[in-house]
Amino acid sequence: MIKKTGWQRLLEFWFTPKQVMVIEAGNGRPAKNIHIRPITILIIPTISLLIGMAINHHYTPPSQKDHDIEIMLHQLENQFSSVRSQLLTSQTDNALKQAQINGLKKILQKQQEDISHLQQRIQVFHSILDARKGQHVQIIQASLQSLSPHRLFFHVTLVKGGNYPRHIQGSLQFIYHDVQGHRYPLHFKNGKEKLPFQMETHTFVQGEIHAAGLTPLPQHPRIDLILYNKKGKEIMRKSCKFEI
Repeated sequence: MIKKTGWQRLLEFWFTPKQVMVIEAGNGRPAKNIHIRPITILIIPTISLLIGMAINHHYTPPSQKDHDIEIMLHQLENQFSSVRSQLLTSQTDNALKQAQINGLKKILQKQQEDISHLQQRIQVFHSILDARKGQHVQIIQASLQSLSPHRLFFHVTLVKGGNYPRHIQGSLQFIYHDVQGHRYPLHFKNGKEKLPFQMETHTFVQGEIHAAGLTPLPQHPRIDLILYNKKGKEIMRKSCKFEI
């Protein structure tokens, strides 16, 4: 006969079916025989216990730690919204301030241009007063501005020195000098080469001159202004200054 080990006896105990007799409570008679393995008696309550623990864990409310984390997350979201709102407000304020600064810069620039223009006018009038002390016609200003490769805008200031004669008449002409030394008269808007003028003390003459029939003028060509008296004799010549 083979001797059984302890594990074999233990397994045989748990897995060998046992006969259980059910006795009626009233008369003590056997009612039914049931075969059941002891392992079944152990497994059923164990499974019930595990199921109960799982259900209890599923329906258990969040722990205090989870609740604290949710509170911190909500606070961080509120702080982020607040900082973002402050940033947008700051950006809007900066944009408004920058717009105000740009507006003030434009105003200052315009005022500086006006001041510069007034200073030039004052300088011109001082020059006129000084030129009035002389005895001849003088060209105080002869400036040009480029309008196109063939068109220029001119501004001329003439002053008559002395008191006699009371009035003076004459004409003016613009001459262009190319790089080869050739001279070309420029034309006024009426198509003529000379423009008449008349003055008592001083006069301002302005308008357009054209280089019709010539190649496009260079950026700063050499152009002279020539004054003639009423008999057509040249009395003065001045090189024109280009302005931006």
